[in-house]
Amino acid sequence: MLLPATSPCVVAALADAAIFQTLEQAARHSALPMVAAPPEPSSPFLALIDSALPDRSAQATRFAAQESCRALLFLGTAPEMDFALPVRVVEQPVRLATLLAFCEKTWQALHQPPRALCPGFLFDPRGRFLLREADAARAVLTAKEAEMLEILLSAGEAGVAREFLLQEVWRYGAGLETHTLETHIYRLRQKLEKLACPLTLRMEQGRCKLSA
Repeated sequence: MLLPATSPCVVAALADAAIFQTLEQAARHSALPMVAAPPEPSSPFLALIDSALPDRSAQATRFAAQESCRALLFLGTAPEMDFALPVRVVEQPVRLATLLAFCEKTWQALHQPPRALCPGFLFDPRGRFLLREADAARAVLTAKEAEMLEILLSAGEAGVAREFLLQEVWRYGAGLETHTLETHIYRLRQKLEKLACPLTLRMEQGRCKLSA
């Protein structure tokens, strides 16, 4: 698919060219712009990377360094690296229809307009910032903070288990001892407090909760 030079797209780096051709043809019916890596004419908005590629880490690093890229999607497993972008993993074996639906869902989520955090405050997951509407004051979020906040907002007052956040955001396995989550909770709480946002972020009985 030929796209304008500045047109955002899904760049697919797959080991099997035949699979890409089938996936790209299916993507046309859903209006999802998809091109094969390297993306000569276009800018990656999402990067789909096959774990079977021997240079998957280098490919991911290259895509992550591009300003237009908003997320990395790995087919199979993701490398043990700390990327500045949200990372999603599609386990194999997977049907092409399921893979395409996963790409579409991620694409749509990243194109969502700013959502209400609470009265007077907005959260922009795509731009990764919090906004106080009264004076347009902002707090910039890291990719992990934005991803964590999206999950907590979707969960509501019930919150989510600590292990779930570690798996979804950092891909950590169960039982792993780490202070990564607590560090991010502390930093995100500081940013909410700096904007005088009335929401409280806390850990309670093994669950992370965001509530008024």
